[in-house]
Amino acid sequence: MTKSMSADSASPASVLPRHIAAELRRAMRSSRVVNVVGPRQTGKTTLVRHLLPHGRYCSLDDPATLQLLQEDPYGYLLRAAKGASGPIVIDEIQKSKESVLAIKRIVDREPEPGQFVLTGSSNIFTLPDIADALTGRVWTMCLWPLTTAEALRLPAGRLLDWAASSAPDIDQLRIQSPPAREQYIELFLRGGFPGIYRLEPRDRRAHYRAYLDSFVDRDAREVMRLRKPERLRTLILQMAARTAAPLNVAALSQRLG
Repeated sequence: MTKSMSADSASPASVLPRHIAAELRRAMRSSRVVNVVGPRQTGKTTLVRHLLPHGRYCSLDDPATLQLLQEDPYGYLLRAAKGASGPIVIDEIQKSKESVLAIKRIVDREPEPGQFVLTGSSNIFTLPDIADALTGRVWTMCLWPLTTAEALRLPAGRLLDWAASSAPDIDQLRIQSPPAREQYIELFLRGGFPGIYRLEPRDRRAHYRAYLDSFVDRDAREVMRLRKPERLRTLILQMAARTAAPLNVAALSQRLG
C-alpha cells in the first residue's frame, strides 16, 4: 500500500505555483517531521508530490492502508523507511493517532531532517494526547486555497520585507500588469481550490455544493456531535453571504431560527 511517488498527471507547467513551496523546502532541510495542514482540495498532496517525487507515499483514505497502519504502526513505517530514497509521506494523518507515536520512536532513533511529511485536513497535533508527542521535531505549516498572486502566477507579496528595508522604494511593490476589475471579480467567483478553479461555472457550483455536503456529512462529524446537520449547512451558507459586512449575530440567529 506504500508506493514510491512519481509526478502526478498534472505536468509541471499546469501546476499552479504555491508560495508555501519555499517554506516546505526549508522545513525539509531542518526538521525531522514536516506537517502540512489545510482544508480538503487545497492541493496539499499535489504540492508534496510535485516537490518530493522520490518520497514513499501512503494515504490513510485507503481503508486497507489504514488497517495495516493501525495494526502495527511502528513496524509498518519502519518497513516503509527501509530503502526509501526520500521521505515517508502520510496523507490524512489525522485518521491515525497511533502513527504519530510510531513516528516519534523512529525519528528519535534517527535524527536526520526530512524523514516524514504529514498532510491532513485537520492538525492532529492540537489533540490533547498528541500535542506534545513531537515537540521540537515537527514543523507545521498551513496550505490555504489559492491566493490572487498564485492564481495569476505572480510572485509572492513582499510588503513586510519592503516595510522592513532600510530604504523602502514604492516602485518595488508595483505590479507590471495589474489585473483589471473584471478579472478580480472572476477570481472571486472561481474561488481558490485548485481542482475546481478551472471548471466552467455550472460544474464549479456543483463541486462546491458537493464540497459543502462532504464537510457537513463527514468531516464535521469526525470532530463534533451533530444533532441537526442541516442547521450547520444553513449556518455556513449564511456566513458566506455575510462576508462583506460586519457580523450581526442577532440577525444571523434569527435567520437560523
